[in-house]
Amino acid sequence: MLSYQHIYHAGNFADVHKHAILLDVIGYLQKKNSPITFYDTHGGRGWYQFDSPEAQKTREFEAGILTLQKTSASLPDPVAHYLDKVEQITESDPNCYPGSPLLIADAMREQDYFHTSDAHPGEIKHLEQLLYGLPHISVHQRDGYEMLRGLFPPKTPRAVVIIDPAYEEKPEYQWVAKAVRQTLKIWQKAVILIWYPLLPANNHMRMIDQLRRDGIDHILRNEIVLRPPEGDRGMYGSGMLVVNPPYQLAKDGAQWTTALAKALNPKATSTHQYYSSDPV
Repeated sequence: MLSYQHIYHAGNFADVHKHAILLDVIGYLQKKNSPITFYDTHGGRGWYQFDSPEAQKTREFEAGILTLQKTSASLPDPVAHYLDKVEQITESDPNCYPGSPLLIADAMREQDYFHTSDAHPGEIKHLEQLLYGLPHISVHQRDGYEMLRGLFPPKTPRAVVIIDPAYEEKPEYQWVAKAVRQTLKIWQKAVILIWYPLLPANNHMRMIDQLRRDGIDHILRNEIVLRPPEGDRGMYGSGMLVVNPPYQLAKDGAQWTTALAKALNPKATSTHQYYSSDPV
């Protein structure tokens, strides 16, 4: 299905959660000089305007990035770094929000490479225009999982993969688990970030259980719950899995993601679990 457009949800609490962890992982990995190849399987358009009719229809950004920008709370360094990056990128137009492709492109060093894709014909045009001419960046109009299979492994010694589908179709959770399994079969040490929605049906648990049945080790599971689940539909929280997470994120992430949750909503909660046969 190609109906999903992230403009309706850009800058919401899930984006804040996802992108704060993404930038934290990148920061840890870039402490070493060796090059990294980034892969973003569902890039979207990469740049979102809050005054667009789509964003105005839902106004989800108000409970996300705008709430965080207005907070008077003292924010932990990873959250403050994320917020600074967003404000730097949108300095010329504060009424906008950068998606993960633009956040990654901004964080890249001269030695890094980046592949991003989207299958939606409208979204990919925006993404191509946004990243046109930037060195070491390739934009692909193709299925993100197929891109990953076709372009993996990278020529660089390290790789970071972000998988962020819309989960419009129930099999998507199984597709994600399969993509992770195939990627790790090629490159066991790849760092893989997976975003998923917390919905009343709890289909994300099937994905997590499948990854663990596949014997995938070193999985960090971090979730923010903004409100109790109500009824049969509606996203009540945001989840992130990080396979092969940096040590410091696995060790210290619980504290700063809890602070992030509280900054978004004083009633919000955060959970932080590390699945591994080895102690952190």
